[in-house]
Amino acid sequence: VVAAGPLGATEIARTVDRLFADLPQAGKLPPPAKPILQAPGKLVVLERPVVQTIIAAGGPMALAVTPDLARTQLAVAALGGNPSARLWKAVRERLGAAYGVSTSLQPVDLETRTLVIRTAVANEKAKGALAAIREEYARLIAEGVTDEELEALKRLFVTSHRDRLRRAPSVAANVLTQVLHHFPDEYLASYEGRVGRYDRTAVNTDMRATFPKQPLTAVAVAPSADGFAADCVIRSPDELARCD
Repeated sequence: VVAAGPLGATEIARTVDRLFADLPQAGKLPPPAKPILQAPGKLVVLERPVVQTIIAAGGPMALAVTPDLARTQLAVAALGGNPSARLWKAVRERLGAAYGVSTSLQPVDLETRTLVIRTAVANEKAKGALAAIREEYARLIAEGVTDEELEALKRLFVTSHRDRLRRAPSVAANVLTQVLHHFPDEYLASYEGRVGRYDRTAVNTDMRATFPKQPLTAVAVAPSADGFAADCVIRSPDELARCD
């Protein structure tokens, strides 16, 4: 529950109590079932008359959400998500196929994350863009993050962290994460120190242990599947079951 505006804490508390008054004070719910994620490593093409081809690729992560999640996030940032990242350089600068590429850890539940790569590319360059994504991912896993990449990203992470602490919505979200995951009280205060201590060996070891196995599962929404060497071609999401 998040509240913003000219209300005092006491009034907010009374409002929350009133809204949730009919709920029991406590309960004995069974723990939620762990989601079962598939990683078929296939390429599915959904044919639609789009002006740009949309590519999404990724897979489930093998990680635990701990105070050291930033160690994994550094490797994610090296792959994509900012203009100096590898996928930006490969897909935007070298191919000229897109304005940008986003790479993120997508929450499935409180403890489960997937790595997701997304981009919108020119239709005629879609095949090359998908190949570049796969090649850069394989190269990152094989070679690892460089010292130069890591130091630049660590500075960026620290600057972003300081900015988040200046904005109330970001502070609220970070404190909520801290509470839900039972992170230590000094989690936010010690963030900069933790990030500063991560070295290339630690980041690359973590990355290879947690990142999705190759090949990544990929979906392309494109006018035609010609040239993609797709494992499955569909014309509606309702047909996805036959791609199993």
